[in-house]
Amino acid sequence: MQDDIDFAALYGELGLSADCPMASLKQAYRRRVRELHPDLPGASGSVEQLQRLNRLYTAALDFQRRYGRLPGALPRAAASTPPVHAAAFEAVARPQPPSEVSAPRPWLRYLLLSGLAGAILLWLAPGHQAEPEMQTAASVHPAGAHVLGVSIFKLGSDRALVRQLQGAPFNDDDDAHWSYGPSWIEFRCGRVSDWYSSPLHPLRVRKPEPDAADLVAAQSGEARC
Repeated sequence: MQDDIDFAALYGELGLSADCPMASLKQAYRRRVRELHPDLPGASGSVEQLQRLNRLYTAALDFQRRYGRLPGALPRAAASTPPVHAAAFEAVARPQPPSEVSAPRPWLRYLLLSGLAGAILLWLAPGHQAEPEMQTAASVHPAGAHVLGVSIFKLGSDRALVRQLQGAPFNDDDDAHWSYGPSWIEFRCGRVSDWYSSPLHPLRVRKPEPDAADLVAAQSGEARC
């Protein structure tokens, strides 16, 4: 259908442009899903609207993975470069006197490393790992639950475990983005890297979506794949 490839309608519904970053697209998509699904108070959408939005979003992600940009965005090579005025060029090209060269600031690097170490220690704390499992409709009688004693998946789980716990995705031909109606799961290097669990089709996860600490820990593992 024409709606399936109307990316302008997707950007208009999310309030974005084709040149927006991927992080903004994901955030706006999740916010719009919460506004539309009828299980939440004050929602104004329907299942058909959610399914249409999910089809457009999935198509946009597939386009971005193939071409390295969102549909409608200019290729990076074609992006215009702001002109450089002659005075600015001379100021950059002119070597600075030794007294004007900025001295290195090792304390700034130390501060950043300390903050990162603190975030990792906070994530590994026992109180954070003891978070109770979110009870959803899918967690009562899920298909393929308790595989080898595991009833949920998390960041870093492989596709085989997700398929056994969650069942086959709606778009079985896409290895990087699995859709379950308004819910979805993303994979990198064959392992779970992100998800969104909608009340309309809950996923076998502890939280509707991973928080910032989860994503930092997952990205550090993805760098080694």
